[in-house]
Amino acid sequence: MFKKYSTAAPMPVTLTRNNSKLFNKTTILGIGHPFLSDDAVGLFAMHYLQDQVDSAYSEQFQFIETESAPENFLGPICQFSPHRILLFDAIHAESDPGTIFYHQFELTDSIDSQPFSLPLNNICFFLKKELECVITIIGIQVKNIHFGNIITPEVQTGIKKFINQFAADNLLN
Repeated sequence: MFKKYSTAAPMPVTLTRNNSKLFNKTTILGIGHPFLSDDAVGLFAMHYLQDQVDSAYSEQFQFIETESAPENFLGPICQFSPHRILLFDAIHAESDPGTIFYHQFELTDSIDSQPFSLPLNNICFFLKKELECVITIIGIQVKNIHFGNIITPEVQTGIKKFINQFAADNLLN
C-alpha cells in the first residue's frame, strides 16, 4: 500500500491539479508524540514545511500539530474545507531510518496498526467522504521511539530532503 519515495523519481505529492492549477487550500497535519524521540517526526515535518511557505500563500494553508490525537481536529479541518490534506507521521516499515513512504488514500483503503484512539483509516475515510479532498499520508521511517525529545539525525535528514524537494517543486517560483 505505501510506496517508498526515491529522489530519482518525480515528487509523488503535488500541490497542483492536472499539473497546472494550484490547489486552493491545503491542510498539513503533523502527527506524533513530542516526547518519544523519532515519533515526533510528523510534528517536525509539519513545522519544517510551515517554515518553507511564503507568507503570500499562508492563507491557502492550515498547519495543525495534532500530536497523537488527529481525531480531535476534525472540526477545524472541515471548517477550513481543504482540497488537499497531507498527513506526516512516523512509520515502522523495517527500512533505513529517514526513508520516506507515501500513500494517496482512497475510500477503499484500510490502514491499520496505528496507535490513535480513532484509527487513522477512519479519520481519512471521514475526511475523504466529508470533503471529497485528496489525502496523502507521508510516513517517515523511525530509528528510536524511546522517551526523549530529540529526533535522530538520520530521520531529520530524510524528512528535510523530502520537504526541500517538495518545496522546490511546489512552493518556489
